[in-house]
Amino acid sequence: MSCAPYATVVGSLMYEMVFNIPYITHGVGLLARFMSKLGNEHSTIVKQVFKYFCGTSVYGLCYEGRPILDRALNICGFVYAD
Repeated sequence: MSCAPYATVVGSLMYEMVFNIPYITHGVGLLARFMSKLGNEHSTIVKQVFKYFCGTSVYGLCYEGRPILDRALNICGFVYAD
């Protein structure tokens, strides 16, 4: 894998990191450090990340309402992101 396709792939991972999958931040950050000094192990790691995506694409969170409740269900979430 040459530098240009590697940069494109890492850029795609950064997009996914920002908008969809925030827990891959550390891994993508590590991959982005090696844009100029690319080795075979870096392209192998990128392939492993995409294998992970393919294997976990069917998982997700599903919130279902319960008809028994006569009031609205309020969901509050808190995140400490420093």
